Amino acid sequence: KEELANKKYQQQIQYNNSIINTNTSVLIRTDLQGNYTYSNRKFYEYFGGSPEELIGKPFLSTVIAEDVDICNQAAYKCIMNPGHIEPVIIRKPKKGGGIYWTEWEFVCIRDDEGNPQEIQAIGRDITERKEVELALQKSEANLQAIFKNAETAYVLYDKDFIVQTFNEQANNYCRFHLKKEIKRGINGIDILPEHRQEFARHAFNNALQGEKTRYEISYTTQEKKYWLEGFIFPITDEENIIIG
Repeated sequence: KEELANKKYQQQIQYNNSIINTNTSVLIRTDLQGNYTYSNRKFYEYFGGSPEELIGKPFLSTVIAEDVDICNQAAYKCIMNPGHIEPVIIRKPKKGGGIYWTEWEFVCIRDDEGNPQEIQAIGRDITERKEVELALQKSEANLQAIFKNAETAYVLYDKDFIVQTFNEQANNYCRFHLKKEIKRGINGIDILPEHRQEFARHAFNNALQGEKTRYEISYTTQEKKYWLEGFIFPITDEENIIIG
């Protein structure tokens, strides 16, 4: 009976290891001093190395220095709060240079008496997603810099004619000529005079079909008359799909 129980126990271990190693996520454990005690096969598939190189080594040797405190704080929260899962995003160095962006969930493993034993973390590589996010942020920052320094008023709308962003010149135009405040999230039609709303709808729908509309309007104040030239045209993403 004892031999049969031991065999079943070993089979259960193999079964558990099989699940861990075939999972798409990376799984690691460290002791309370921060030294690796375990990592599944996915860890080595993503980040390289071997168990002989990793086990017993401090986790800080595989994390960008600026992110070590993030890991320490996450582990501390888990130790102090039984059952708590702490999500973190940390960077790991590539052997050939560069970094991996990784997303993790930390949790503290405890013994039968509730004493902290190890820190377990399940993670995944989000490098591609993060690089896209950073590229978009950089593009938006560059676009905002162009808008800010341009003499022309610019307003960007989404496909529902909702204002997404605008520059200071557009803000001044709305205040001076329309006597209204432009804000992100409002409908672009609502800030226009009623006699211009139908034309704007028509031109905007044309833009969603890929067409560009040029128009001229005039305003008269107590001091003088202003003539303004404007364009309503489509904007596209990197795949040339119209997005506004």
